[in-house]
Amino acid sequence: MSGCGRSFRCERAGDYTREAAAGDLLQLARSLEPPIDLLGFSFGGRLAIRAAEREPNRFRSLILASTATRAAVSWDPEPTERARRRRTAEAELARLAPKGEDPAAHTRALALSGLELDVWDRSLIPRIRPVIEAVRFSGEWSRDILAAERPIDGSWLAHSELPVLVVHGERDLRFPADDSAWLAAREGVRRIIIPDAGHLAHLEAPEAWGRAVADFLAERDATQVAP
Repeated sequence: MSGCGRSFRCERAGDYTREAAAGDLLQLARSLEPPIDLLGFSFGGRLAIRAAEREPNRFRSLILASTATRAAVSWDPEPTERARRRRTAEAELARLAPKGEDPAAHTRALALSGLELDVWDRSLIPRIRPVIEAVRFSGEWSRDILAAERPIDGSWLAHSELPVLVVHGERDLRFPADDSAWLAAREGVRRIIIPDAGHLAHLEAPEAWGRAVADFLAERDATQVAP
């Protein structure tokens, strides 16, 4: 995606939009051989929803990990704990944030301070922190992507035939796991809630998370080759 990692940078900051990011995903998908299974984590899940809405026939399945499936997210499972951890995260950000205007360094500081919110079992933070530190962060998206655009809405999934896996940490303090309950009754949707895991469920409970994704993809493979 433009503006991330080693990909190219846009000339204007205003070019970083949700629609542009979804377009980047589709451009990549058009270069790949089918079948294509699209996995989106956190905010990336919303971008995956939008890309699949624009060209649903390009994808074999959609995997939504620790993300929101609707535009509005209002249910808060742990308001007191969330508020306490947010205060801790803000204090950690104040300690980590660099002086000056370095968007990439600030994004890195946000991610590291956010571990207080994103990891439910705080004893796992020392193990998870090096994984986050190894990420090549960029800061191009830090302001524009969250500015004036309307959040992406996945309500169209209720009427879609696209197979969907929702995999979510039970204790997610970013996007509540209950957000996807409305989708569970639709045929072709599998919803896996990982107990006692937070937003970074794939790092807190990698075996359970990986098994959920692997089993879902194995079923897609079996369906594809069935006579």
